[in-house]
Amino acid sequence: MEGLARRWPVLGPLALVAVAAALFGGVWFHAAEGQSVCSDIVAQHHATKSVLWRNLQGGHGIPFWREDQLSGTPALTHPQSLYTYPLHALYLVLPPERALGPTLWLHLAAAGLVFWVLGGALGLGYPARFVMGLAGMFNFKLLAIHFSGWLPVIPGVVFVPLLMAAVLYLLDRPGLPGLVCAALAGALCLHTGHLQLFYYAVLFLTVCVVV
Repeated sequence: MEGLARRWPVLGPLALVAVAAALFGGVWFHAAEGQSVCSDIVAQHHATKSVLWRNLQGGHGIPFWREDQLSGTPALTHPQSLYTYPLHALYLVLPPERALGPTLWLHLAAAGLVFWVLGGALGLGYPARFVMGLAGMFNFKLLAIHFSGWLPVIPGVVFVPLLMAAVLYLLDRPGLPGLVCAALAGALCLHTGHLQLFYYAVLFLTVCVVV
């Protein structure tokens, strides 16, 4: 038992990823085919990512502007494009229909790991942190927006708890490492395509810091 306890910091995150792979691994193969006609992926995001893929395949790099919509709209700076968002990196190397499943899976696995980190920032033991990781992965809101195809909203649901964890860590251990972690978590949240949850989190965290 003592040996298992010592391995919790490594085994816990690996177990969360294993759960995500076992239960949600099918999205690697079936996400594109299984999308509802009401999904935003079908209505908007597939076309947005297809523009990126065609530009890259044509040797033109990441598009700054889209001429195929109305009289033209921003591409790189559009909040729903997410062309440079780290967890959408597969869209840079795979066609949109093949990148979709792995991208959704990455966010589910990341949600589990982020809640594991948040549990640590709250001072919980490793078993409790593992339960938190499972709860984050099975978050109803996260699963619902996966089904709805809200690609810009998913990153906020996944990474706003990471910002909370970073701020709690900074409050507990003031210093440069905590400040850097909070800044990086905040930058990642700002790089997502939906800032409503980030805005609410900042208000909440501001009250926590003041208190």
